[in-house]
Amino acid sequence: MLRILSLVVNLKKMKRTILTISLLIIGLLSSFGQPLNKDYIDNWILRTYSNSSIDEKVIYLLNGIPFSSDTLNLALSKFEQTELTTIMYLDHEEVLKLNFCNPITGMILLITKGKQSKKSIANDLVRVRKIYKKPNLKTTSDIDIEKKEPVLIVDGKQVFFRDNYNTLHKLKANEIIGINYIEKPVSVGLYGANGKNGLIIITTKKT
Repeated sequence: MLRILSLVVNLKKMKRTILTISLLIIGLLSSFGQPLNKDYIDNWILRTYSNSSIDEKVIYLLNGIPFSSDTLNLALSKFEQTELTTIMYLDHEEVLKLNFCNPITGMILLITKGKQSKKSIANDLVRVRKIYKKPNLKTTSDIDIEKKEPVLIVDGKQVFFRDNYNTLHKLKANEIIGINYIEKPVSVGLYGANGKNGLIIITTKKT
């Protein structure tokens, strides 16, 4: 009888241990960032650039190295979504200005953390600061279409018109790991009316 009771107690302890280990594993898996893949890239491009199209002839440049649609996922598997600091789309007309042996319909430029030089970041910060003017102290509006200022996103959050100037001037170049400046119109449906003025995405070390 004592052996049976002992066995029951041990089984209960084992169940608790297995449950605890399972919960730990689930917690660890959920703490990892989302993996970066071609579907994520393509969906972002198609949602952001209103007139974009992606087919098998599009070339992807990841940190300066070209990849086709078939080989991109293997290269991207080393990165998480939060490590992507720049994503740009060149359409057919822009690509025609470049010299390639084989015809391509578009190009997607991708840069990950640590691949954008400090000098480039510093220069880009100076350039984007000049775009935004200091707003009137009484300004309360979220956007101002008349100012023709691009949408500003810092660490995944949109900064509104009244805060753009101050946010950019508080940032220091050594805090930034990537600046993605899209100078042509992006999706108004996704980013609001100022999307027609372009998009600036800044990623800092806080992410």
